[in-house]
Amino acid sequence: GIEKMRSVIPKGPVLFLPTHRSYSDFLLVSFFCYCYDVPLPAIAAGEDFRRMGLMNMLLRRCGAFFMRRTINPSMQPYFTVFVEYVQTLLRNGDMPIEFFIEGTRSRTGKSLHPKLGLFRAVCDVYFSCQVPDIYICPISITYEKPLEENLLLWEILGVPKPKESTRGLWKARAILRR
Repeated sequence: GIEKMRSVIPKGPVLFLPTHRSYSDFLLVSFFCYCYDVPLPAIAAGEDFRRMGLMNMLLRRCGAFFMRRTINPSMQPYFTVFVEYVQTLLRNGDMPIEFFIEGTRSRTGKSLHPKLGLFRAVCDVYFSCQVPDIYICPISITYEKPLEENLLLWEILGVPKPKESTRGLWKARAILRR
């Protein structure tokens, strides 16, 4: 469990690969790490969170870096710099890296097919012998009621998903009181 995870962090890069069911997943993993004296992870967060003032600040202070969800061929310089940043984090190995292999939140509670772009960048570091090993820590997060419960219900009924906002997250806090 925790002791084993704590013991491998000094030995090489560690990947936290949690399931993604709620916007709060980012924060739960960091909170867990803080409570159990595990180094806080560098979190790969979607670029849409970068535009959310308060959330941007909170995620950055929790170790987030932002990434575009889709990359087309004209964005090759962005992709090259981004991959190099992630690979440098891995080679340095000072902190775990956290990202959601599913790429986006599951709106049904079921696991989604993995998005392999970021995972390929991680594997390249290992297969090119830049690090001796990479420790992968899968994390399953489940909720009886996610913060976005009402939003998910509307989406199932066909209402378009609104853009993420700090205000929306603030409104969802009422669920935490229950």
